[in-house]
Amino acid sequence: MTTANIRPATPHDAAAIVAIQHTEPSPAILGLAGSRERGQRLGAALVKTAGVTDLRRPTVVYEARGEVVGFAQYSIGPSDDVPLSWTLVMRVVRALGPRVVFLGPRLKARKAVELPVPPESFYLSELQVRPDLRGRGVGGELLAWVEHQAEASDARLMSLITDIGNPARRLYERHGFEVIETRRDERFQHFTGQEGRVLMTKRVERATSS
Repeated sequence: MTTANIRPATPHDAAAIVAIQHTEPSPAILGLAGSRERGQRLGAALVKTAGVTDLRRPTVVYEARGEVVGFAQYSIGPSDDVPLSWTLVMRVVRALGPRVVFLGPRLKARKAVELPVPPESFYLSELQVRPDLRGRGVGGELLAWVEHQAEASDARLMSLITDIGNPARRLYERHGFEVIETRRDERFQHFTGQEGRVLMTKRVERATSS
């Protein structure tokens, strides 16, 4: 992509971020929600509750010709989960409807494949591109931008966690990330169609002064 701008997200970008990430819900969200429509509602509820301007986990958007078509989110160390609140509970109930009573076993399956984020690593928690623009370089540009932020930080390691079958793994591998831990779970596979999750890391390279 050309004539692009990567900038910090603002509250006005929330709707575009929801559309990019949840128009086609991820296997994990589908596994929790049980259907595409409920997954869309659940994803929107999570984004609205967490917001997109938390300084502890900055979000940046990729804007091309005035339109947000991708975004990335990162943090130093583990990215905090969306805090449990009455607002979140009510939004989840509205998103899932009666299906919310089936959430317990699905959450347990999701927890079974959780992987620990290396402490003090530069953690890439999200990298998403609008589905119709995937494979056209947007993800690579976003990832390169995030890597520059890591190089400017004190972190010595970059990390990310993704599904075993995520096609984006090829992008991460091209950028030097390697799988260092894998967790599989039959219940998770039953609900999501994914065998499990992987932790990938990469050493932060810094230019040495002459």
